Amino acid sequence: MTGTAVAKPEPLKAMLAKATDTIRHIVPSHIDADRVTRVAYLACYRDEKLRRADAVSIVNAVVAAASLGLEVGGPSQEAYLLPFGTEATLVVGYRGLLKLARQSEQVLNIEARVVYKGEFLEVEYGDNPHVTHRPDLEAEDQKDGDIVGAYAIAWLKDVPKPTFVYMNRSQIEKRRKVSKSGTSGPWVTWYPEQCRKTVLRQLVKLIPSNRDLATAIELDNRFEVGESSAVLDGIDTAEAIAEQVREKTSEKTADIK
Repeated sequence: MTGTAVAKPEPLKAMLAKATDTIRHIVPSHIDADRVTRVAYLACYRDEKLRRADAVSIVNAVVAAASLGLEVGGPSQEAYLLPFGTEATLVVGYRGLLKLARQSEQVLNIEARVVYKGEFLEVEYGDNPHVTHRPDLEAEDQKDGDIVGAYAIAWLKDVPKPTFVYMNRSQIEKRRKVSKSGTSGPWVTWYPEQCRKTVLRQLVKLIPSNRDLATAIELDNRFEVGESSAVLDGIDTAEAIAEQVREKTSEKTADIK
């Protein structure tokens, strides 16, 4: 007796390989598209929960990150994947937000730091705004529980004084408690990074932004409230990205003519 053959799901590695050409068209020339997919695959391979996640959602998340110029799962920790039910969710790390903020021509430099108990910190607002932080460079074992606050600071073009935001531990904890991932995920495994990202999210409201940074913040907002980031206008699927690339290419060709 013969039956109808059922197609097996395509392996993640093969799907990422197919997405490489799309990624190659949407990332800056200095970014290696093959490396983007290879690093993402290794990140998924090492995580049992991600290995069980829907492969399509992983590919879409990797393409979405690449469209922002961010690498998923690499040593720079610009972005990473977390399981969201059966789907993989793209989470932009604080280093990813820093990278995107620095792409603005108006931002000369930007950084975020945590402050530990016992370190010197002076914060002043008003007509002489400044933040002075002297970290304990000899500390060997700084614990998450010793964090007393965090700040993000940016130096802007044609602005004599830096723009900064400081939040104490209770203010940061208030943000964590309203987050759907407040008791799991990065808030547990990477608490200092989440503190940095929390103050960065406040700072970017005060400085010149750009489309990619705004998109990254929107992705992070969805993650914080417990919504899947798999579908986001403009970067929802590899096919949508490919269509955007075709449209942009057509526009450039028309301009040349």
